[in-house]
Amino acid sequence: HHGHHMSEQAYERKPLTLATGAAHTVKLPPRVMRGRLTGFLFDTNKTFILPAALTGIRGLASFYAAHPGLKVLVTGHTDTVGPDAANLALSDERAAAVAAFLVDDVDAWLTHYQGTPGSSRWGTREDQHMLSALPDGAPPYYAGPIHGQLDAATQDAVRRFQTDHGLTVDGAPGPQTRRALVTDYMNIDGTSLPAGTDVQRHGCGEYHNAVPTPDETDEQANRRVEVFFFEGPVAPPP
Repeated sequence: HHGHHMSEQAYERKPLTLATGAAHTVKLPPRVMRGRLTGFLFDTNKTFILPAALTGIRGLASFYAAHPGLKVLVTGHTDTVGPDAANLALSDERAAAVAAFLVDDVDAWLTHYQGTPGSSRWGTREDQHMLSALPDGAPPYYAGPIHGQLDAATQDAVRRFQTDHGLTVDGAPGPQTRRALVTDYMNIDGTSLPAGTDVQRHGCGEYHNAVPTPDETDEQANRRVEVFFFEGPVAPPP
């Protein structure tokens, strides 16, 4: 057996002592990459992905395309306004909304128009955001202020969207119009991960702030999502 000794050791980010004159296999830990998206922020108590975040989402999708097969963990965060338990639920819903967007899960988004336990119900404000970002690569249906009122300009934008999609043209964003809006918004070019990607999620509540603040501080930089990519299993699991 002389000279054929083989050792296997795991490198755990501490120095290893290896005998000379023998062959060694050193196992490296799987890498974890963290994507922090600039501009990836949310309205207070909301889970909707704002149009300003789409650039960051495209960056995520192109990173994933260059590193296929990674496991994805989406972590949601809130600012420190409101009770801890409510913020934990809100942060989890934020992570879930981003995970759904990345895999084009339209039904998951439509639940927010009915109301969900952890965050404010979506409505005309979210419709306006989507109408301001569609059609992809063309002048938008809606170019006015985002104020959540179904005013004449918003109704006109809805009518033009409905006409282009063969929907009943009434200027009112009902369930079918919203399904078409969400579908188009999720289909914006370059914002999806490949079908079957393993996307997990985790809510961090109001802890782990990007900008440290006292309790009850309205800070948009903390209303965010971060995305981690794992070469191995998601560890620790959510």
